[in-house]
Amino acid sequence: MAEAQWQPYFRWIFILAVIFGATVSIDVVFNLISASYGFMANPTTICAILLAQKIGATSRDYFTALSVDF
Repeated sequence: MAEAQWQPYFRWIFILAVIFGATVSIDVVFNLISASYGFMANPTTICAILLAQKIGATSRDYFTALSVDF
């Protein structure tokens, strides 16, 4: 999505976000930022839960091999 064809859209989104942020109260901006962080945390949490077993097994294998090399 970082191709040049999308640049005008991102530019307009940025301009609209600046205008929106300049016209609403600071509480609305802070709440929007907090909600954005919350939405970004959801996929990370879901992936961590789904991959926990694989990460645990891979970590055990790695640290077992690491302790054997010494």
